[in-house]
This record gives sequence, C-alpha cells and structure tokens, in this order.
Amino acid sequence: MPRVSVIIPAYNYGRFLGEAVDSVLKQTFGDLECIVVDDGSADETASVLASFTDPRMVFATTPRLGVSGARNRGLELSRGDLIAFLDADDRWRPGKLERQVALLDGEPGVDLVFTNFVRFTAEEGFLPDQFTYVPELGAVPRRKAAGGGIVIEGNPFDFLIGTREAAAWVPTVVIRKTAAESIRFPPGVAVGEDLHYLLHVAWNSRGLAFLPDPQVEVRRHRNNAYEARDVPANLVRVLRMMETDAPFSGTSAFRRRLGVELAALGTRMARQGEFAQAVESLAGSLRFGEARGAAVKACLAFPPRWLLGVARRRRIR
Repeated sequence: MPRVSVIIPAYNYGRFLGEAVDSVLKQTFGDLECIVVDDGSADETASVLASFTDPRMVFATTPRLGVSGARNRGLELSRGDLIAFLDADDRWRPGKLERQVALLDGEPGVDLVFTNFVRFTAEEGFLPDQFTYVPELGAVPRRKAAGGGIVIEGNPFDFLIGTREAAAWVPTVVIRKTAAESIRFPPGVAVGEDLHYLLHVAWNSRGLAFLPDPQVEVRRHRNNAYEARDVPANLVRVLRMMETDAPFSGTSAFRRRLGVELAALGTRMARQGEFAQAVESLAGSLRFGEARGAAVKACLAFPPRWLLGVARRRRIR
C-alpha cells in the first residue's frame, strides 16, 4: 500500500496537467500513488494522462462534478494513510512530500502539515510568497518540530479560522487519514470549498505544523477559480453554510470570522453602490459580539444616513 495518496482533480487543464503530474512523480519521497480524476474534460486531458505509464498512477473519469466532487472521488479511491492534494495547474517542488512526511513521523501528535507557497505567472515569474500576507504566523506560539519545520502550539481550528489571508491552502497540505477519514468537500461549491474542508479537518486534528519555505508553485492565469468569481460573497456563503451544520459553528473564533467577513462584504457592496445588500451584510455582522468592533468601524466609514439604515434593518429583524 502506498504511504501517501495524492489527489489531482482535472478539468480542461490539459495544457498544465503534465507539469503537475511530473512534479508529483519526481518527488524525492516516492512511496505514493497519484490519483488523477478527469472531471469530464473536453480538451487534451485524456491524451496527456495516456502518456504516463508510471505504475503509481491511478486514473478515474467522472461526469462533470466540479472540483469538490472530483476531489471527493479521489478520496474514495485513496489507499494511503496520508492524504495530499494538488491542483492540475500547479506544481510541487521536489522535496515537499519528503519533508512533510518526516515532520509527521517525528511528531505523532500533529495531524496536518502545510507549507508556504509562491504564485507565478507567465509574464511576471514568481511573486511574493504567501506567508508574507499572514502576519499571524509571526505571533503564534510555536516550537521547532522534531522532523524539521514548526509546530503551532494551541488549537489548530482557532489558528486556521483566525487567518483571513489563508495560511494553509489545499495544494500545500499533507493530512493523516485518521483525522480526515469521513470529511469531504462540499458538493457543488467551487469557491471556498477548501476552507470548508480544512476547517473540518482542523477541528478533528490534534496538532498543526508548517514548513516556512515555499514548497508549492501556484499558477495564476485568467481561468483561476479565485480570479473568475466573487470571492468575498462566496466566502460568506460558505461560512453561512457552516454556521448551520458545522460542529464548531458556536465557537467564538468561528463567530468572529463570520462577523468580520460580513463587515468586509458590506463595505465592499456599499462602495459598489449595492446598498440594500450592504445593509443586510453589515446588519448581519452586528449580530456577532465577537466582531462588533469591525462591524461598527465599517458602519462609521459611511454617512450618518447609512448608519441609520443599518440600525433600521436590525430593528426589523
């Protein structure tokens, strides 16, 4: 049985897929299976996959399910005791898995390890690394990991929910299957599905660790999900989904994050002239005492008549 199951959902990214698969097969840690789920592609994806003869490859074809459904199909097929993900347009650096597996082997109380990453474009090359935008990493209690890297001391869920510019992205993680056995990505959700999944995994995890140097290269192009869709509105939608059914929905950390995101969305909508939706978002934010400071600050950024509109909406509710 392979030690690590790597899951790659692929939909019409045949032009990038070869690089992604190569970056998995050329890892310095070779005890793996690479599961590629062709999610109903209509481009050259099938022919790209046919060019790989490595026995560690596992192929699956599905009708169009979306990224969540394709990853879930990969999870069903996985046999390793560790789970990792890669997107079909991204790639790993060669030592990624070796270092993450070593950390997990040296820290039996850690269930999830993520790494830093860099974005790149065809025109600009490599851009600043992700951790540049996550100041929380500099302040979190920590210690050096036995197998290299850094262990975050404290609650894994509270850390992940508290970083608005996400520290952990799905293509950077390695997860013990024991912490994620029954957890799946939300079907039909294409933006924010990664946060939904990782928060549920973090809630089940005993410990969290990371590698501070970039081990993943995330390609930026015009077809990226995070470039093509309304990310703030979709993020709030996913958080509201979890508000109704997630085991952690009543925690102060979760309530604060949802309140802060509602305040940010309200501000954004107001600046776009969508005042009815803005009032609704800001009124929703004011429901959460944990985020009241952010909500009030957002309201006060607009004229008094605006604040009266939010107050009226709260009274109606």
